[in-house]
Amino acid sequence: MTNNHVSAAEVTMKLSMACLVLWLAGLALADDAPKPMPAKEQKLQSELLHRTKTDQEARKVWIKWMNDHGTNGVVVTANLTKEQQVEFEKVTAKMKAIDEDNTKWLKDIVEKHGWPTNTLVGKDGASAAWLLVQHADADPKFQRRGALT
Repeated sequence: MTNNHVSAAEVTMKLSMACLVLWLAGLALADDAPKPMPAKEQKLQSELLHRTKTDQEARKVWIKWMNDHGTNGVVVTANLTKEQQVEFEKVTAKMKAIDEDNTKWLKDIVEKHGWPTNTLVGKDGASAAWLLVQHADADPKFQRRGALT
C-alpha cells in the first residue's frame, strides 16, 4: 500500500513554484515598459546619427593606421617613410575635416534650436551631439558650452 499523503511543505513548495512560473510568464508577456517619446526633430536626429557614424568610421581608420604603423598606437612621424607620411597626413586630414564640418554644423544647430536634447532629437540623437562636441577640439569654447548643457 502506498502513502498518498502529501506534506504541507511539499504543497507550499509546489504552490510557490507555480506562482513563480506564473509571475515570470506575466513579466515576459507584459509590455509595460515606457516607450521613449519620438524626437520632435526627427530629420535632425537622423542627421546627428549619420554624422556620428561618419565620425566613428574615420576614427576607426585612423586608429587602425596608428596601430599598424606605430608602437602601442603611437606613431613617430620621423620614423615613417615618405609614403607612410603621406598616408598619415591623408588619414589625419580626413578626420580633422570631418570634425571641422561637424563642429560648424552643430554650432549652427545650437544657434537655431538650442542644445540637442532628448526631447528634441531623442536619446540617441542627444548622445550623438555629445560625441560630436567632444571631437570639436579646434573650438574649446564650444566644447565647454556642450559640457555645461
